[in-house]
Amino acid sequence: MDRHTGEQAPLWLKQVRAQAASLKQQAHKASLEREARFRKIDERRIELERMRIEEQKLREKQLIRGIGLGLLIIAVALTLLTILLQI
Repeated sequence: MDRHTGEQAPLWLKQVRAQAASLKQQAHKASLEREARFRKIDERRIELERMRIEEQKLREKQLIRGIGLGLLIIAVALTLLTILLQI
């Protein structure tokens, strides 16, 4: 019986209502699977970003060392030049 009209529901409606719970369960399962895939993608993206940041830190550290070494060489060269010019 139909709630609103009091008439017998059509066969197709009965079949759809009978399948509703199963369809909801399938949709929920598919949703969970999509969510799991998105989480994996996010985890990979976060890991790649972490690796990129670490590599950038390493490059910056190497650059600072190179600049420091260059300044040290310039300072030594200027000191030696100053000593030689005073002789």
